[in-house]
Amino acid sequence: FTIVCPNDVVPIISSVTRTGNNLRDGVYVQGKSTATVKTVAGGAYGSKIISYSCVVDGVKYTGSEFTTLAFKSAGSYTITVTVTDGRGRTASKSATAFTVYEYKPPYITSFTAERQADGTTVIATLVAKRQKRGVV
Repeated sequence: FTIVCPNDVVPIISSVTRTGNNLRDGVYVQGKSTATVKTVAGGAYGSKIISYSCVVDGVKYTGSEFTTLAFKSAGSYTITVTVTDGRGRTASKSATAFTVYEYKPPYITSFTAERQADGTTVIATLVAKRQKRGVV
């Protein structure tokens, strides 16, 4: 005889959490920030989770916990994790959407160099500012 499992019996994803790393002023920054993603999941009716999969910024990650590479692009992101159980059933869940802001380096507003009386010492002064609407 054959036992058939109903289509609605799928893995259960309790949570997908995202923690930002190397943030600037509390926000994600292009080329600088990463995210650590943790997934808590279990199989239904005794099945076991056999794989975790996620694609972020064009890169595939596996495992219940991973840290992304630095985000290549500025924009809005949603991280969706898919789990598969031993029966081949899948379920997906997303972490809260977030924004990665464009990186804008500081710019130099003035630079002075002054030789001292001893003839061997130079004192240099550099003033830099943040670009407006950017994150440094």
